[in-house]
Amino acid sequence: MFSGFVGQGAGRRNKPANKREANRSNKQLAKNIKKDLMKIKRVMKTGRYDVIILDEILNCVSEKFLGESEALKLIRTKPEALELVLTGRGATPGLVALSDYVTRLDKVKHPFDRGQRARKGIEY
Repeated sequence: MFSGFVGQGAGRRNKPANKREANRSNKQLAKNIKKDLMKIKRVMKTGRYDVIILDEILNCVSEKFLGESEALKLIRTKPEALELVLTGRGATPGLVALSDYVTRLDKVKHPFDRGQRARKGIEY
């Protein structure tokens, strides 16, 4: 029953030319994240999916683009049968406490170590 794609994410952050541009870029990113969160809430309510993966959403919380309270509410209001997977770095103690599973991955070996650049569709 699991298939589909909600969106393409809030967007990649590029290095801004100046502080003013950085602020404008950050505000737009936060706006996009909130918009995507509303889509996710609608999709969750449909009951169409068994699993929804919110890739890198924890980074959005740790970097303050999304409030911890919003992420906690998302978990608390998910349908009982839905598996909700949140990935990323910087899980807050509150998110860890509410989660059923918490895993920390540590890099042992990676092509970056040999100087290989990030690949579209793999690392980003």
